[in-house]
Amino acid sequence: MRMKDVRRLMVLLVALREALACDWMLPVDVPDRRDLESVQTTAIGDFGHLRDARPGVPAHHHAGCDIARIGSVDEDAPVFAASCGRVVSIRGDGPFAQIIIYHPEDSVWTVYEHVAGILAHLGQTVTAATPLARIMNRRELNRYGWHFNHLHFEVMRCEPMAMNPTSESPERRYRTYGTECRTLEELNARYWDPLLYLKRQGPRGQEKVAERRQDEKRPFIPRKEGP
Repeated sequence: MRMKDVRRLMVLLVALREALACDWMLPVDVPDRRDLESVQTTAIGDFGHLRDARPGVPAHHHAGCDIARIGSVDEDAPVFAASCGRVVSIRGDGPFAQIIIYHPEDSVWTVYEHVAGILAHLGQTVTAATPLARIMNRRELNRYGWHFNHLHFEVMRCEPMAMNPTSESPERRYRTYGTECRTLEELNARYWDPLLYLKRQGPRGQEKVAERRQDEKRPFIPRKEGP
């Protein structure tokens, strides 16, 4: 193979890698991040699940999905960006540590919450190959509670609420509507079902426009409990 052909092949391989990195993928470390069947949500972690009121928080519909941890709590469980975008907000305090990414090509925002060991920085440009943080480890779960042994993942249709940074969270610029969707209408106006959104996206450029439009018109209908 001539050197000219080798260079051309290398350029094509780099372009392919970049294109794949801008596909939408699961934000957790599984063998095939396009395989939605490789993850499970927690017992009350489905999108739209009606959460009971608790002190200081009204009853609301769950605005994301809680992806259950895969593997041992004694091993790092990396969290990745779901697709190409830019980090626009980081909250680094305690069990509600959170990263928000804006995806201009798709006009959506993704949220990664209950994370630790944050690697991302404000303004960073990311791809689906970029590690952002990790799910909490045993020490952190013992401190904050084992009900945080998952990744809370959201896909927002609308811009999150702007806020001024504080000394405790100097890189936090936005907050979400996570506990403010008290009706299904509010939920559907502000959020996508994250796993449905990933399924709908598929490898970039291979989705049928008609199917996309049909999904956009279809409201979320909660699953009924019991028989």
